[in-house]
Amino acid sequence: MKTALLFLLIAFSTISLSAAYASPDPVLDATGKILRSGIDYHVLPVFKGKGGGLTLANTGKEPCPLDVVQEKYEFKDGLPLTFTPVNPKKGVIRVSTDLNIKFSVARKCPQSTTYCKVTCRDVDIFIKNGMLHLALSDVPFKVMFKKA
Repeated sequence: MKTALLFLLIAFSTISLSAAYASPDPVLDATGKILRSGIDYHVLPVFKGKGGGLTLANTGKEPCPLDVVQEKYEFKDGLPLTFTPVNPKKGVIRVSTDLNIKFSVARKCPQSTTYCKVTCRDVDIFIKNGMLHLALSDVPFKVMFKKA
């Protein structure tokens, strides 16, 4: 009896420890494949009729800096982005992990096109001067990833 109880205690401890260290789920693209570090993807809205992909645009009077905005028309995929985990492991992009996000384009402005996670919040689209801007929000902008 004591041996069986000891065995169950060890088994539950092992299961609890392995569950505590399990990796978060991988992020999947629109075809169900795992997102990989360093691969170009377009970020598109999940719902049809909600605009196109993400891009960079001048939204002020000066040519720089560029803001992250959404293409107005859904047939425009926007610019490709790459994702790189801050703590890379096997090149898989995982849910709720710190990432560097970089637009894969030649730069017109001297600013960086790499965006590091600073604040853990959702992002959504808001309209300013007819442009669809990406900004922090309490309501998530639901997106899908399409390999470029």
